[in-house]
Amino acid sequence: MIPLLLAIFCLQEPVQIPLPEAVRHSPTLSPEGTWVYYFQSLEKKPENFRRYARNEALFRTTLDGKTVQKIIEVGDTRGRLHWSPEGTLIFVTRRVADTNGDGKIGFGDGMSLVSLDQDGNNIKDLRAASPDTVTIYTVTPAGELVLGLRNGYRKSNPRIVLLSPGKEEKPLAKAWAYYPLDGKTGMIRTIKVDQNNDGEINFRDVGSLSFLNLETKESTLFEVAQVIRGPLMTPSGLVFAQLQKKSGETKKIGLHENSAVMSSDRTGMNVKALTDADFIWIPLHMLESSVLLHRTRGKETEFGLLSGGGEWKTLWKAPEGEQVGFPRISKDRKSLLFAVLKDGNGDGKLTPGEDPSYILKMDLE
Repeated sequence: MIPLLLAIFCLQEPVQIPLPEAVRHSPTLSPEGTWVYYFQSLEKKPENFRRYARNEALFRTTLDGKTVQKIIEVGDTRGRLHWSPEGTLIFVTRRVADTNGDGKIGFGDGMSLVSLDQDGNNIKDLRAASPDTVTIYTVTPAGELVLGLRNGYRKSNPRIVLLSPGKEEKPLAKAWAYYPLDGKTGMIRTIKVDQNNDGEINFRDVGSLSFLNLETKESTLFEVAQVIRGPLMTPSGLVFAQLQKKSGETKKIGLHENSAVMSSDRTGMNVKALTDADFIWIPLHMLESSVLLHRTRGKETEFGLLSGGGEWKTLWKAPEGEQVGFPRISKDRKSLLFAVLKDGNGDGKLTPGEDPSYILKMDLE
């Protein structure tokens, strides 16, 4: 516990990466710590893109902002970067092909999956463009990718598959999401029914959770219900965010409810609350014995550390009228990178994909 406490008290104020104003998100530090990668909306887009379709690209910059390089265009998708286990390859999804044959590129089209070198060279199609919308959930220590494939975004449960580059996909489950716990075990969220009776099966239906072993393909039910994010593996068990109704309410739980941070043992038993249900709490990473959490209430957003005993320490809070995104931790677990959204057009609203954001780097020691 001592190293963590030292990290908390030796925190440095975050430093802004000096870049021109732009619409960008999801900053990530390269494994060796010399480059900041991020996704940015381009002002120009191909003529065959739909009117409201974005054209995004992955960029990288040195920490001083003096060198900026465009790595690859990913089209109309809110990109997310994943690294290969050795840190030499990047995996990204792209929406740049007209997969539904209507002559336009936009949300109705599927995606492809590619790998490339850190500098953008040697682009390889790992999964060609298809009607599927592709989500990269994690890259295993063996270099396999756990993917979520959706065909008909609001009509069915996605397929979770394991992709080994150069080999056939292996079906793992029909589920809405996958949360990695360790190198071979994850948690799947399965949505089997229309829980909120809106006639659709989508992200507003908070489904059941199960442990999934990637090697045996066996799953075991996680008994705790209404889990909105997580679980994360801790030294003593699991930690997760659970939606909770206000006292006395009888209506069904929905995503508008507050959540509480809960802990349990490795099997999901011995559940106890670490916080009140007074915010939307999102567990992100484990740092020694504490959990890095993102929390929001109304227009307030911040992130910080929650100790095993429930003590909360804010690491950074967004200024009034701005919003902080989920921080991503560096490979050496010594730095955090995060984007802060601000009202660029003065309309009093914060709109991802439209308003600009700036990137901050915070050292943990």
